[in-house]
Parts: sequence; structure tokens; C-alpha cells
Amino acid sequence: MPEPISLILSDSDEAEEAVGSSLARRLKARGACSALGSLSADAEAEVVNLTDSEDECPAPTRKRLRKVGDEPSKPLAAQKPTQCNKGKRPVQKKGKEDGAAPSLLMDTPSDAPVRAAVPPKQPGSGRITSKDALLPKDAPEAATRAAPTKQQQQTYLATRRAGVKARRFNLSSVTSGTVSTARTIKPMTAWSGLWPALRELMQNTIDHLQLLGPDGQLNAALDMEHSTGPAGERMVRFSCGRGTDVCAIKIECDELVIEQAFTFPLHHRALDTGVSDRTKGGESTAGGFGDGFKTAAISLLAQPSLAASLAWHFEAEETAITWDFVGAHRPAVGTYRASQVLEVRVKSERLETPHPGCQLGTPPSAHRMVQVVHAKGIGAAFTNEAMARLQVFWQLSPTNLLSTRNGGSFVADAASQPNVAGAQRQPEPGLYVRGIWVRKPMIDG
Repeated sequence: MPEPISLILSDSDEAEEAVGSSLARRLKARGACSALGSLSADAEAEVVNLTDSEDECPAPTRKRLRKVGDEPSKPLAAQKPTQCNKGKRPVQKKGKEDGAAPSLLMDTPSDAPVRAAVPPKQPGSGRITSKDALLPKDAPEAATRAAPTKQQQQTYLATRRAGVKARRFNLSSVTSGTVSTARTIKPMTAWSGLWPALRELMQNTIDHLQLLGPDGQLNAALDMEHSTGPAGERMVRFSCGRGTDVCAIKIECDELVIEQAFTFPLHHRALDTGVSDRTKGGESTAGGFGDGFKTAAISLLAQPSLAASLAWHFEAEETAITWDFVGAHRPAVGTYRASQVLEVRVKSERLETPHPGCQLGTPPSAHRMVQVVHAKGIGAAFTNEAMARLQVFWQLSPTNLLSTRNGGSFVADAASQPNVAGAQRQPEPGLYVRGIWVRKPMIDG
């Protein structure tokens, strides 16, 4: 029987063949374990099931994963020994003996085609660099793709500028004042801690700037650099060619600053509950600045122990706009209890100097957004949880990666992946959607 393994599964919409059938065929061709990964036929709650390849279970074609179901999936059945697992510790089915279960990671990246193979390393090339030895020397070998081409960079920058143009509106229509979101601030069990809020805030940045490529890894047009500042703060910087910074993340003990270029200020209509963004790929598509960031703000403010605050700063066309997310008291009336309601204090003024949290200098597009989050322990939460649960920070090992030939789907042993730069740990096992950790593995131990 095989030793327990941790799997990474990434799925795209393009391929017509079921991911389970394709990956099972390639696993057998390589003499690997006969695990089978397939998508559930339930379109409303699509999940990934790992089953024994001998099970008579049809593998449906792919669909966009819209949300993850809450029902547990079928356990991974005991499998026959193969050349790859002889002599390794057996795994018993649940109920017989205790044993570690495989861990599944799933992602549904964007629809663009993706290269299945990792190009060979080229001298002087590299997508991820470190100035302070953030990658341990004993970590498994990480992938180093070819350096971004000029064409890739030009296409990426053209897309970013087009996005700014599409979102542009007359900034004189933004006036200072207070906007109520009509959302009550109260604790939410599923949003406790810092990870849920970090997930939402980072998802907005990743999707807006397309930091994640269609292959579920860092966009091929970008480079990522890790460094440590003079005061010990950690920095992660994304750039598109020399002198063109796209995003910078500054990580301190109790403060997180996310700065992004090519971002036009948001209109306060984005604060309306249920607002629709036509730049998204449909109502079932993740991303965009919708209700998620308001729920993230509520989750932070609803936890007094965090002493949290959230502020967004926009700079464009000689205008500075600030959003401060605050709680406003509402007194009890009739049968309704007193409560706190999320409000945003909007301030619009002439831009004199860049925000002090800026790390990118003046973006070439002259459009900038700076998110400043204060919360107790947010630095540790970002490095220990968020970076290990967001694929954009990963650098997968090509020797432990199986991917479909005509799509963005891949399977890999998470336990054999290199540590995430800056996180000092390997990717978090679990189920992934569009490069973001969603839940623990759906396989019983």
C-alpha cells in the first residue's frame, strides 16, 4: 500500500477531458499510485473526490467551481502496491487502524491556455528572488521558469492600462462624507481569526492585477522579490520588467500594507450591498471589489482582541481619496437591540504627497491604491497562514508535478514541495479554488 501523500490539484475550464481520467492515465503511465481525481457532478457544490481507480465512478467533464460543498467526499480507498510505493508504510481505511490521510489541494485558475511543462532553467533567469536567504538551503529544488519575455511584459502592461481606462470616471463626483454599508458588525464563526480577512483582501489584489497566471502560479510576465527592510519588516515586491513595479506588500508585526499600481479609485457605489461589477466574468466569478471586502472589514472590527483598523488610500490624477472603515453606533429602538454598523468615511482632496506607506514610487500609470491594515499579530498570520495558502507565492518543484497537456490542471505531492519563500514552510494541504486555500482535505483519515 502507498505511503500517505499530499496532492495539489489545479483545474481549468478549457479542457474537454475529465481531469480524473487524464490524471489517472498519466499517474499509471509513470508507475504512480492509482488515485483518481474527479469533479463532482453537482454543479451547485462541485468538489473533488479521490477514489480508488477500480471504483466504477464516471469522471464528468470540468465546470467552473462556484462554491465548495459542505458534504464530506468519499475517502481514498486502500490501493494496490506499485513500484513507486513498495516498502512504504501502508494506509488503512478509516475504522480499521489510525493512519494519516492524503491531503488534497485544488485550484481553478483562469481560462487562458497554459504550458503543461516547465521550461528548463536558463542562466541568469528566475522568477522569484531573495535578498536575505528566505529560502532554506535544505528545501527541495524549486522551479525556475524562463525569464519573462518582452512580449509577455508588454501584453501584461497593456492589459493593466486598459483596465484602468475601463474603470475611469470623473473623480470630481467623489465628495467627502460618510457612507453607510447597512451591514451590522457582529462576530462570525466562519470569519474568526485573521486568515478569512487576509484571503479576501489578497484575492482582490491578485485578481485585479492578475498576479496569478492561468497555470496556477505566478504570472509569466512578472518577477517576485523577497527582502527584509532596515527595521526588520518583510517585503514582497512584484514587478513587470526593470523599473515597472506592480505590487508591494510590507509585512510588520501588527501592520500589513498592500500597495498596488494600475488601480483607479473605487467609486463609493462599490459600498452598496450586492453591487454588480461588469468587469467580472459573471455573477459566479470570483474577484473584483464586491461584498467580500466589506465582510472582511466587518470580521476585523468584530474581534475586539485584534484592535483592528482598515483604511484604503487611492491616488490618481492629482486627487487623493481615503476610505476609513469604522463602526458606527446605532441605539436600541423598539425590539431592535443596539448595534454597530459598518460605515466608511470618505475623504477627497488634492494630492500633495504620496501616502507614507508607498513603496513603489510613482507608478507609470499614475494610479495607485494602498491598503493599510492594523491588527494584532497580522504579520505572523500573513507569513504563516496566507503565504502558504495563496499559490501566487509558491514555487513548485517540477520533479513532483503532474499536469494535463491541454489545461491548467496539475497534481503534485505537497509534502515534496519546497518551502514558500518568506514563509519558512511548505504549501498548506487542502482544497484550493483559483489559487486560494478554501478548506481542509475532504478525505477521512
